[in-house]
Amino acid sequence: MRSSLRFLLITAGLVFASAWALGAGAAGEPGPKGAEFDRRFAEWKGILAELYELRGEFRGAPLSRQVELDERYRKLLEEGEAMLPGLRAAAAAAYSEAPDSSSYPADFLLATVYDGCLKRFYERAFPPAKLLLDHGDDRRFLVGWAGIAAFATGQFELAEKWLGRAKEENVLAKYGRPWEELGLGALRNCPFYKQAWKKEDAIRAAEAKANQSPETWLPQVLLRTNKGEIELELFENEAPKSVTNFIALVEGGFYNGKPFYTVQGQPCAAAGGLVGPDGEVRHLVLPEGDRPKRVHFRGSVTMPPSGDERGEGTSQFYLLVLPQRSLNETSTCVGRVVKGIDVLSQLRPTAPKEFANAEPDKIDRIVEAKVVRKRNHPYEPKKVPEPKPGPVPPLPKPELMMPLPK
Repeated sequence: MRSSLRFLLITAGLVFASAWALGAGAAGEPGPKGAEFDRRFAEWKGILAELYELRGEFRGAPLSRQVELDERYRKLLEEGEAMLPGLRAAAAAAYSEAPDSSSYPADFLLATVYDGCLKRFYERAFPPAKLLLDHGDDRRFLVGWAGIAAFATGQFELAEKWLGRAKEENVLAKYGRPWEELGLGALRNCPFYKQAWKKEDAIRAAEAKANQSPETWLPQVLLRTNKGEIELELFENEAPKSVTNFIALVEGGFYNGKPFYTVQGQPCAAAGGLVGPDGEVRHLVLPEGDRPKRVHFRGSVTMPPSGDERGEGTSQFYLLVLPQRSLNETSTCVGRVVKGIDVLSQLRPTAPKEFANAEPDKIDRIVEAKVVRKRNHPYEPKKVPEPKPGPVPPLPKPELMMPLPK
């Protein structure tokens, strides 16, 4: 119980610390929406206060009391987290009612942007970032985080504008080297992704219409993980061989219980395995050929090249946290996350070296994978033929044989 409570305390600190020290709002009488925000925040702040009281009480309590405190802490933490979406919405409404960068709602929105980017909840970070910048909030660190969130969520025009400004003002250098490199890399790739998104947007619009018919809809797979559900839509039109193989593996139960053996904070989360005894898959899948490829964005499902001797593309797949331009030339984009992108952001970071020695309960995994829908035809993988043994070479003629030594 002590270790689980410690984990929850760390989680609470990451979720709540940025807002804990903020004041009681802007001076003057708040409007109706400001009053609603103040009411919600007072309630939420009361939960925070009790969480910190429990933290102090837990340290000196006997074991029997720690169990009780642990249960109370869990319940309060769930209540506080459940209040956050409404609190964010109330902060946005209060700020829109009376835009003031020195107000408490503005500070709370800024904390939401910062917290969302650090935890890779970019869909959560982008709306308040845009709201603040649209109202002229010029706090120096905002524009860089806003640009990163915009790039992640496909708002490439805004990403280029905001990241360009952040570069000019030397903001990204203040975030630390990894974030600076991420921001500058995103800025370099904005022109490419602006054009790529126009094509992708048109393709997705056509797919939305095609998804009305079982004959033309795209297959979908549900990954039920220990952190929640992630629903994938698979690009059978552009990657039919990979999608057929993936669906066959899902229906055969291959991914059930499989861990995410690599979870990197920004690039991706990886699951699956290689061919052979360790990978449990005995075949190689044929490559896609010359079909047009889809570009990789946040939430894309990608597989390494198939048909090679290692067979990485047979069962390994990656869920991308951020757009990865380099993969467009080396890997096959086989689908995208349509639900549960926030679950992807919750997977615990794990490096391959750590995975080899990690305790099972420290690794996030796919509890169950199942096909939600597919087209009305058999899904039989197109496998690379196994090499056949050649003819037995004839024995050499007696006169050509070396004499045995005496």
